[in-house]
Formats: sequence, structure tokens, C-alpha cells
Amino acid sequence: MTLRACLENVKERAGADQCVMKRVAAANRQLNVVDEVLGRLPTWREKWKGADIERAWVNLHEVKVTLLELTDPKDLRGELPHAYAVARRLLKPDSPELAHLIELVERDAGLDPVDRDVLATAMRTAHGVRAEQHRQVRSFRNTLLASAAVLIGFSVLIGIVGLLSPASVNLCFGSICPTGASTPSGGDMFVVELFGVFGAMIVGAVAIRRMHGTATPYAVPLASLLVKLPSGALTAVGGILLLRAGFVAGVEQLSTADIGAYAMLFGASQQAVTQLLDRQTQTVLNSVGATGAKESPQKTAR
Repeated sequence: MTLRACLENVKERAGADQCVMKRVAAANRQLNVVDEVLGRLPTWREKWKGADIERAWVNLHEVKVTLLELTDPKDLRGELPHAYAVARRLLKPDSPELAHLIELVERDAGLDPVDRDVLATAMRTAHGVRAEQHRQVRSFRNTLLASAAVLIGFSVLIGIVGLLSPASVNLCFGSICPTGASTPSGGDMFVVELFGVFGAMIVGAVAIRRMHGTATPYAVPLASLLVKLPSGALTAVGGILLLRAGFVAGVEQLSTADIGAYAMLFGASQQAVTQLLDRQTQTVLNSVGATGAKESPQKTAR
């Protein structure tokens, strides 16, 4: 049964109760907001801020809580297992709402209006916690995307400098250059960056594979990978410059293949820095729905 059908059912049972009629009308307006948000394509700004989808989630959850508050308490016994599962996953173990909900689950007697209010309060609190977790994940995702954009822009800028003035950023070893030419050319910088991105992509894919997924609608692991790719390009260029400067003893004459291999190696080495980012990413993903109690009450299965 859809939420609108449930509201109509409540409306029919209410008869001439104006208070219930007003709450049902308000719930229908909230569902209209949800339909409006889901019925159109969001702009890039809306995707970035997430305000519309958050508004839809808040209204949808509030309608569900309203239905709990308007339902006859004797019909809510079947809602307790689901409500407890949600609250246990989202609320802290010492949360009073969770404690009161556990008392209802463990009690064999039917529910009364006070118990119904306890159930509704617990679900409203749990939905609020979930909304806050989603805001935190979205903010972290946006930070990753902004960082990736800055790094990509800087990588492109360095590539353009190398294209317009190859001699100013010389990546050649004697008469051997990354493009295979005997003198510096405009493509040297982009070739080294490309090999660096390739190395970063290989290592980054392995790191992303180790991450656990999340129920949030935000592609946080993908955003993390987008940071790694331009980082690989920049570390590849920096590494080749260090080799040319003699920071590594014994590396003086390299072939074109050697330059590409070193660029891949330096590109992969960005993982030494971005692994801290991987840990933070996984921490953020693990925090979604991971604050609740670990043990179920003894009578949950009843």
C-alpha cells in the first residue's frame, strides 16, 4: 500500500475529526514536495548542494512518522521489529529513544497511545540522524570533487606550460625525450602526465576495491579515485624532474621506455600520500548507520 493510500485509509477512519484531517492534508502536501523533487531532473548546482533531495527525504520520513502517530496503537505491534532495526542501526546505544523502544519490543502487552508516541519519537530521531549522516557524506564528497578539480586544473596548466615552452620544463635525458624526439617538444609534459595517470589508476583501482560500499546515494569512492588520477600526473612530473636533477644516483641516461616506466612508478607512488585519504573515506562510509547497539533484545524475534 502506498503512502497516499495509507493516508486515505486514515482519513476514512477519522470521520469528522478535524485534527486528523488537517494532519492528513499536511502529509499530502509533503508528498507533493517529494513528487515535485523526484519528477524533474536536478541541475548540477542542486546535485552539488543536495538541498532538494534532502528536502524530499525529510518530507518523506515525516509522512511516515505522521502515519505512525495517526495509526491505532493496537495495529502498530507489527511495526516494532522494523522500527527497532532502524533505531538500533542509527541511534547511539545509550540513546533514551532506543532504550524506550527496546522496552516496547520486550514487552508482551499491546501498545497504548503513549507507546505510539514513543515509537514515533524514536523513528523521527533516527531519521534525523540518517539525514545528518547523509549531509556529512555529501560534504566530504564535495570536498573530494573540489580537490580533484583543483589538481586537474593544475595538471592541465603545467601541461600547457610544457606545450608552449618545452625548454622551460625539460624532461629529456640527454638526447632522449619522453615523446621519442631528440630535443624537448610540446608533448613531453603530457606524455609523462599520461603515464603518471596510468600508474595512479592501477594502484587507485586496487585501493578502491578494498573499500566497503555504502547505502548513501553519493559516489564517495569514485570521488576519491578522481583525486588520485591528477595526483599521479603531478607526482610523475615531479619524479622525472628529480631524476634529471640527480637526486637518484646512477640514473643519468634513460631510454624513452625507461622514462615512461619511471613516470608510471612515480604516478603509482601517489598512493603513499592518498592512502590517508582512503582511510578517511572508509571512515566516513563506515560512519553511515554504524552508531547503534550491537545486540538485539532477547525478545526481538517474537
